[in-house]
Amino acid sequence: MSETAATPTTKALAEPTVRVPGIYLAGMALANLGIMLAFYTPIQNLLPRLSEQIAGADGRKSPSPLCWVSGSSAR
Repeated sequence: MSETAATPTTKALAEPTVRVPGIYLAGMALANLGIMLAFYTPIQNLLPRLSEQIAGADGRKSPSPLCWVSGSSAR
């Protein structure tokens, strides 16, 4: 077999010849933003509330409750 023969594998790994449309890139960026917002918004809302519940009503300003909440939710 010749080494210069193009196989389907080498065609798949070849450099792209067509530009990616801007609408595709914008759609991918918006989809990524939506996924990140859906994932991080509840976390950023709930962690302070849970740490306030752990700290109690006396209003301690210690970082310890946030550490406990973050550590228990990381499992």
